[in-house]
Amino acid sequence: MLSGDTTGAAGWPPLYLDRSSSTLRETAWNNAVRLAQHIDVVILDHHLMRSREGAEWLDALSNTIGRQVYCAADYMGQPRRLLEAEREQWYQKIPVPEGWHEDYAQDKTGK
Repeated sequence: MLSGDTTGAAGWPPLYLDRSSSTLRETAWNNAVRLAQHIDVVILDHHLMRSREGAEWLDALSNTIGRQVYCAADYMGQPRRLLEAEREQWYQKIPVPEGWHEDYAQDKTGK
């Protein structure tokens, strides 16, 4: 039986954030290992897959556990598309209009 709150494990860790301390990273790793040892299918995504480091972290977790721990794309048999990690390159290829981010923040984009 797992003790403590492990419900956040599905969205953690946000490795792309500078404020993720080594203590938080270690706690996230340990929780993910414990979770994966007790649950048959584990899918970790959202924050984790926003960076290449997160994808590498997920692969390392699978290697540590000795079986696949999935991101959503893996689970669905789709290629990983780390769009957030590639945001700068995509903005260079497909730039957003001037002021779009400000309009989006104020809910003025019509989306």
